Amino acid sequence: MEYHVQAKRFLTLREPGYYERLSEASRRTLEYQGGVMTETQARAFEQDPLCAVSLRMRHWDEQAKCEGAPVIDLQLLRAKAALLLADTAITATPPNL
Repeated sequence: MEYHVQAKRFLTLREPGYYERLSEASRRTLEYQGGVMTETQARAFEQDPLCAVSLRMRHWDEQAKCEGAPVIDLQLLRAKAALLLADTAITATPPNL
């Protein structure tokens, strides 16, 4: 949750129009969460190893709220997961008893 908030604070500083795209509720909570980042805070956040993934997660979260957005076929994902699990089971080394 902390990184989700930090990503929002960062994006409101660095991405033009980001603040305007936030919902009214998200704008209100932004103030409780520390407001828009300062340049100093943003530079520190950019050095965090989780910065890039936090920004991606924030964007994915926003895309998930868009009605009519294209989604991957869940059956395809299920099949890929099953193949991965089957490969893992075959290559796993049994424990020494």
